Amino acid sequence: MNGPTTISSSVVGPSAMEDPTPDTPQPATPEDLVEALWASRGRALGGRELRLELVMSGVFAVGLAILLVLAPPSTGVLPLASAVVIAYALAARTGFAVGAGRVVPTQLFLVPLFALAPAQIVPVLVVLGLALSTTVTALAGQGRIDRLAFCGGDAIHALGPAIVLTAFAGGDMLSAGPGVLILAFLAQLAFDCASTTVHDRLVFQVRPELELRVLLTVWGVDAALAPIGLLAAHSGSLETLAPLPLVLLLSSVASDRSRRIAVAHDRLEELERERQRHQETVQRLGDAFAANLDLDALLEILTGAAVDAFDGAAGRGNTVGADGTHGAAVMVGSSDARVLDALAAAEASALAGGTSVHAGRGGVHAIAGVMGSDDKPVAVLSIARARPFSEEEREEFTTLCQQATISAENARYHEQLRAAEVRLRHQ
Repeated sequence: MNGPTTISSSVVGPSAMEDPTPDTPQPATPEDLVEALWASRGRALGGRELRLELVMSGVFAVGLAILLVLAPPSTGVLPLASAVVIAYALAARTGFAVGAGRVVPTQLFLVPLFALAPAQIVPVLVVLGLALSTTVTALAGQGRIDRLAFCGGDAIHALGPAIVLTAFAGGDMLSAGPGVLILAFLAQLAFDCASTTVHDRLVFQVRPELELRVLLTVWGVDAALAPIGLLAAHSGSLETLAPLPLVLLLSSVASDRSRRIAVAHDRLEELERERQRHQETVQRLGDAFAANLDLDALLEILTGAAVDAFDGAAGRGNTVGADGTHGAAVMVGSSDARVLDALAAAEASALAGGTSVHAGRGGVHAIAGVMGSDDKPVAVLSIARARPFSEEEREEFTTLCQQATISAENARYHEQLRAAEVRLRHQ
């Protein structure tokens, strides 16, 4: 009998997610669900999801009301139950990844709650525990207070065992036989599956069969923790809180796992951004070589591609005339005075030495390279950014300029040929 185990109720951290649209890609594998979980950490609730959570809370309230009307509790809540609710809240904050799912060990204290209070009242205690956990998490700066909207929907799983124990044991778990307890556990899984599947289908576009694959892993952990909670429930004293040290241990493990997963996720996103950037660069370079008869177009494409490839803040491409004068410049990115000074210094050094150079001025670093031969430069390309260029980057930039030299010289020859044709026609 576990608490919130779904993607929706367990996400924490920085991100944002708008209302889903029909074009939202559907997770196809458990790994995609992991990405959806970490990519949507701490998102602000959209209107559609908020309305869904309010509806689920309404369903929970109606189910609870019907249960209380048809079978009002005949006994009261033991004072120890309040301490167990607090322990439940602590367990709800301890979420750890298992496969593509996320598990909270509330099973350890949900079972004792059914022993300390009538089954009809336990769903209310579960909502209180979830609300307390969410509030503490938000106050600690580790979550959002709007996650209180999830509490009603997350507590639906407690309705299943409450109904079974009320129907077959009069609301007293301690008098229920093994068969009734097993049926109560299966009812919890059924209610959990229904609420989770509806939410994740509407919010994350998760297919039910994929959702079930994830939930089977989570339910396996629930089944492993249930006997421990049952032993604690039969103690009837402060020993009911005995699983609390286990929760603290799981909390430490969960914190370490979450940190490692977050680091891996950030690295994966960075790699994806790098891959996309390099794809765009390759596309631009292909366009550049296709435009090798137009020097201005070649410089424009090369400058933009080089800025993207080397993560530059700005870039400039200049044609160089036969007399060494600069032609029209192609400028990409920032035109701050310090950036322009750094670009000019790097270009001057490159034209003087014929090789790519590295200069740092005013906290701005620039690198430049010449296209063409030392005695007949055709163009000069330069990039500026805040951090220095590594030796490997300088070599790559030099190679880029050398490879672009052929296209630049062909473009210059083509321009000279057109000029000669014009003179010939005139003569």
